[in-house]
Amino acid sequence: MKDIIGHNKILDFFKSSLNNGNLSHAYCLIGPKDVGRMGIIRQVSSQILGISISELTSHPDFRLVRRQKNDKGNKKKNVTVDQIRESRKFVSKQPYKSDHKILVIQEGEKMNKSAANAFLKTLEEPAEYTTIFLSVLDEGLLPDTIASRSQNIYVRPVAIENIKSYLVDNNYDQDFAEDVSLASMGLQEKAKKWIKDENEFEKIKQESERLNEMVDQPFFKKLNSIKNIHEKSGQTGRGQSQQIFSQWQIVLQLLLMEKTGQIALNQINLSSLTEISYKQIKELLEELKEAKKKLHQNINLKLILEQVLLKIP
Repeated sequence: MKDIIGHNKILDFFKSSLNNGNLSHAYCLIGPKDVGRMGIIRQVSSQILGISISELTSHPDFRLVRRQKNDKGNKKKNVTVDQIRESRKFVSKQPYKSDHKILVIQEGEKMNKSAANAFLKTLEEPAEYTTIFLSVLDEGLLPDTIASRSQNIYVRPVAIENIKSYLVDNNYDQDFAEDVSLASMGLQEKAKKWIKDENEFEKIKQESERLNEMVDQPFFKKLNSIKNIHEKSGQTGRGQSQQIFSQWQIVLQLLLMEKTGQIALNQINLSSLTEISYKQIKELLEELKEAKKKLHQNINLKLILEQVLLKIP
């Protein structure tokens, strides 16, 4: 299978820059989760170094920096200043196997203040043989001093038809390909994840059924339907809530598309939810967005869940 679906204009831009010797010292790829930012960076990096994508991780002239994990196996909150200092040492040395070096900062907006300041020095004194890639989810969290010294490239969701064609070309069932491509909303990494593990796609259908069953029900019944979640403690309950909120957002976005006649799903049941008004859907989507932010704060999990349930008609 191809590594990247769509994004041809971005890939052509990098190909032209490489062929013409016009590579910038730093690029900031900005886009939503699962849109394929890292896929683009890996492909372009392999072309710059003249190697296959599978060789990147072991290549001495390629360095990927991302949040490390703590003792419990969870990602740390930030990319640290020590990681950036090590990266500065990496780019300060001449290339080992090629005539170029690649430094990639995944979740660039996750650098803490000290790390961002240290990274800024790298951008201000770029080595001629180094290209830096920042993969950024939330542009607003990236310091202006860094954004202004990078060439910003916005990576947007691809056409749903492109993802569907990709799946059909790789021998997936037509109806399954259509539903997965629609549910992905142009986020190709979501679609790839679902076809690798169809159980993940089943969870979307299960959550649509859970939402369906909540509509027009008393509050205590809604609360009872997620009792197994809010009774869990620590990061387990918060992580599961985060996942469910994301799945509900997908279901509601699909519902908006179906209500406006843009789609007709074959395998995801939205029957009861169709009675919800456009305004109610938008309000619930906004509440889910805020709830996901609150999950990272020291706010009682049950309270967060209750506030979301109150928005379900």
